[in-house]
Amino acid sequence: MQRFTLLRCKRARGERVRSHPRKGIKMRVFFRIFLICALVIATAWNALVVMQDRWMVSAIADARESKRSELVEGGAAQSKIDQALVDVERSIKLINQWEKAELKDHVAATSAALVQAFIVAIFIYLFFFRKAYRKTLLGIIVAVSLVPIFWRTYMLGTDARGLVVIATAGPGEVTFNPYSQNGFLMSPSLAARIFISHPELYRECGLFSEALGVCAIPIVSYIGSSLDSSANDEVIDRLSEMLEAAIKRGASVTEIRNGLPLIHEAILLNSPRYAALLMRYCADLSQRIDRPSSPVDGYDAVAFLNDLDQRVDQDFTKMRAVIENSPEQCSQDHYTREPGS
Repeated sequence: MQRFTLLRCKRARGERVRSHPRKGIKMRVFFRIFLICALVIATAWNALVVMQDRWMVSAIADARESKRSELVEGGAAQSKIDQALVDVERSIKLINQWEKAELKDHVAATSAALVQAFIVAIFIYLFFFRKAYRKTLLGIIVAVSLVPIFWRTYMLGTDARGLVVIATAGPGEVTFNPYSQNGFLMSPSLAARIFISHPELYRECGLFSEALGVCAIPIVSYIGSSLDSSANDEVIDRLSEMLEAAIKRGASVTEIRNGLPLIHEAILLNSPRYAALLMRYCADLSQRIDRPSSPVDGYDAVAFLNDLDQRVDQDFTKMRAVIENSPEQCSQDHYTREPGS
């Protein structure tokens, strides 16, 4: 009653009376905006999940048909054809880290959509209904300025090789400063932990690997080639743990890259740590180089080491000790995967 009388007196004196919407009305307006945004964004996310499934199924079918035609023309036996088709499908799924979407994938997409819808709804409500132009524009400017660090973190943090790049960084080389070129929302130790313990959070060949064209580089080679390039013990320990995790998950230690077996690559890099890890998980010293145009074609690991020791001005003493003292029984604590799969 007193409020009503006060309003009448103000109107009688010609004063401007500002009417404020009730709190309940504000909440209803915001909820409607949020609901619309959630429906639109959730529908888009789930449609993308379904489209990805359809694209992958189509890609696998095309690859299988192409491989089948190639083997049939070559007169291959049916058993060999069947095994080759299985390997093709497994390889595509592995490279893209893809499995057919289940209910939990749609739940995850919807949950992400709800978070995004909430943020979008706040901006829409503040800008169009509360008329808080300056604050809203300031918030948009800050959000846009943070896009680069979020994008860098997403690109590298959802890619196996990207995580290796972050984990390779030494003290002070990675910062949380959003406006620094080396700014990431992820520390090197966190990158290593995600790589080792949460393979479901990243793809073996993600945006980072595709952009650089390094998907064909075996993950064992990608990690191992950096093992002896750092003088920091913490970085070396991280990379060693990541390499062991990759091997235990099935990455091949006998894979051949550009005609060079991985154990030969370790010898060429003069990386005793890399070679020791390969030997621990049953690398084959009898593998031979497959480079017909090279003078080292057909060399096994020992012959290749002897050749380098004579021609290259480096100390291979530690490497020779690793090769000559290889363990009699190597670890079989991993499943075997075909090279390139």
